[in-house]
Amino acid sequence: MPKLFLLDLSFNRLRRFPWSSLKNASNILHLKLNNNEISNVDAYVDFPQSLTYLHLQFNRITTIAETFLHGFKSQKQTFYLRIWQNPLLCDCKIQWIVRLRRCVWEHRDEGCVNASPVRVMRCILAKCNFHPNGVAVILDWLQLDDKAIVKQRSSEEFLRCDSPQQLKGNLLRDVSLPTCASPSSSGSPQQTSSPDNAGIHESEKSPTETEPPTLAINSWERTTVKASEFSLFWKGQSL
Repeated sequence: MPKLFLLDLSFNRLRRFPWSSLKNASNILHLKLNNNEISNVDAYVDFPQSLTYLHLQFNRITTIAETFLHGFKSQKQTFYLRIWQNPLLCDCKIQWIVRLRRCVWEHRDEGCVNASPVRVMRCILAKCNFHPNGVAVILDWLQLDDKAIVKQRSSEEFLRCDSPQQLKGNLLRDVSLPTCASPSSSGSPQQTSSPDNAGIHESEKSPTETEPPTLAINSWERTTVKASEFSLFWKGQSL
């Protein structure tokens, strides 16, 4: 499907997505899986280099492995990942998201957020570049009005812990989580803190902002598919 640039599967009650099928969409730019019932994502995905926007918000995802994005090798060096409004389990597996959120917040006055996409990309690459392939992973909202700007969401849309109970409702950037032990390590796990001592990191309170408009895309070929049609559609197409 070389002419598929946008695939919209939102609001379809999908419980899973066949990530390996993305190999059939070599030029896809925008994948919308938001507002479904997806609870798991693969530990590693070989993403097409063209993919720039991945919508996973408003699902049932509890964790996202740090290796999930390791297969992403974009020439644009920018990847927009929307994962808010998911019941995130705050443990060592999402420590990479916590580290990224905290870093962006600490460098917010230097352009890592609330700035143009180019400035945000440069700031993240310079200050918060944790991706092994040198990709700026942007978790904030890309708003397109008179000019493009990457903005922090309103207080209701910030990334928060849903569990464990002692961290429920806390912003990810404010918590201290353990570091998972390396698979190759032996002996006791390496940790920055123990799970029982996971707590709140000192940080300023988040500002409240109004809801930005939904990202509009008018210039690309768009495909919207219902869940009942998805399997047949995906398998029936080839490059």
